[in-house]
Amino acid sequence: MRTKAHKPVILVCGGPAFDRQFMDSAWVVNKSYTTAVASAGGIPLLPADSNRADGYAEIGDGLILTGFNSFSPDPTPPWFRRIKAEEIPKRNAFDAALYQAFKGLGKPILGICLGHHVINEQEGGTTVENFKCTEGVEHMWIQHPVQTTPGSMVHRLFGARFVINSRHNNRIGVLASSLRVTAVSPDGVIEAIEHQRLPVYGVQWHPERMRGDIPDPPEGVDMSPLFAWFIDHTDN
Repeated sequence: MRTKAHKPVILVCGGPAFDRQFMDSAWVVNKSYTTAVASAGGIPLLPADSNRADGYAEIGDGLILTGFNSFSPDPTPPWFRRIKAEEIPKRNAFDAALYQAFKGLGKPILGICLGHHVINEQEGGTTVENFKCTEGVEHMWIQHPVQTTPGSMVHRLFGARFVINSRHNNRIGVLASSLRVTAVSPDGVIEAIEHQRLPVYGVQWHPERMRGDIPDPPEGVDMSPLFAWFIDHTDN
């Protein structure tokens, strides 16, 4: 058991970003991630140097790879060009470096939404982008149930079936051979994964929004136990 003298340090990676409001380079992470970590008893650490992935892995007890920062108050094209040119390449490289650094030390990793895809891609899998345009399946701004795999982390925490939020345009295509599926949507989208050997977990939904005073969606389960479980798991 963890003593009160040591609280786990959880690196919460929003990563390099393009600030949509002030139109400049930035580091951005939604505070719902850090609040979820702090409420579960961890100390959220926000990285600020994309050249120090190995150093962050040394001091962090666990890593949370967060979702994409999609909101913008200005919907005109110029900001999107800056995101494609500046944010996405930097974010992809830093996420990959952090994943490999934490994985190399055998430290727990939780990928959320984009982070879920980072795990699969870093393990050799593929991503299908904007699948609603080619498959006619909508997974943005809706909620739906998932069916979990018996014995998996999400099954142990939340049971065989529960409702989640859905806020994504991409899905896993080819699943990496080192991973296993632990939850799927009714239309077959892979919603949760686990590494076959390592403490590495991914979820397609946003558990950080499924807790607190205004959970999203209201009919979903409280996801606080996921963060508590992940933080406790850094003891192992």
